[in-house]
Amino acid sequence: MNALISALLSLINPGLGQLRNGQLFKAILFYLLWYTFLLPLLWIDSYRTFQGLILMLSIYLGLHVYFVFDAFYFAFKSKTRAIKSYNKWFIYILIIILNSIVAIKYTDYINSNWITAHRVPTSSMEPTLYVGDYFIGDYQYYKSNAVKPGEVVILKFPRDLSIKYIERCIAVGGQIVEIRDKAVYVDDIYFQDSEKSQFIDTSVYSKDYIDPEIYPKQSGNRDNYGPITVPENHCFVLGDNRDNSFDSRYWGFVPLRLIVAKPLYIYWSINKNRIGSSIE
Repeated sequence: MNALISALLSLINPGLGQLRNGQLFKAILFYLLWYTFLLPLLWIDSYRTFQGLILMLSIYLGLHVYFVFDAFYFAFKSKTRAIKSYNKWFIYILIIILNSIVAIKYTDYINSNWITAHRVPTSSMEPTLYVGDYFIGDYQYYKSNAVKPGEVVILKFPRDLSIKYIERCIAVGGQIVEIRDKAVYVDDIYFQDSEKSQFIDTSVYSKDYIDPEIYPKQSGNRDNYGPITVPENHCFVLGDNRDNSFDSRYWGFVPLRLIVAKPLYIYWSINKNRIGSSIE
């Protein structure tokens, strides 16, 4: 029972089982290791591939298993347990509470500055992403790279910054966007994205029809739009499911400062063949 309690404490909180065993130095070492092992892997961009993510998760799981086993084994082989001044249950509870706060802050930091997992809630990006696909977003990428037409991007919805959208960048500042009978043109050149988009409505809205929901007003409709010039430091985005997408045609241009991440790959999907595939 003594060994099981130590193992359980290490399972709940890295290093806590070692603390109960009277191994103060090892408890501190394990705790610090738990929060620092990810940083070198993040710095070398291992998360930017699906294989790198699996490596990170394997190390995470391996460390946790080792911490639990170490606490269990030491307690099991010890004939007597040395009670230290810090071996009190209220101290364990306090450590667990403090660690929960640290874990939340640490996770928020990783999610805001490095990687975040996302789930696709709508069909607006089919066939690139389907409802229920789970993917990884790289929050470092656009800190050192410019947004380019053709890239799929994660953005803060300009009308509600608490909501994140995933769309395809079609054009950036200074470029002219026009849609003619559903075909997209940028600077009067056909935008080559036919393999990455789909059309579920065979009808085509006439260019004479002015959709009151389109932005800016009098710009046309879903299938015949513009031409319109993208303002500097902004981009124009569309969903790949062109006939069923709420995008820049309806709510306007996206300030580049609201482009927060680049989607990398699908890490889970109902369709197992999609797991690990890059998002392009």
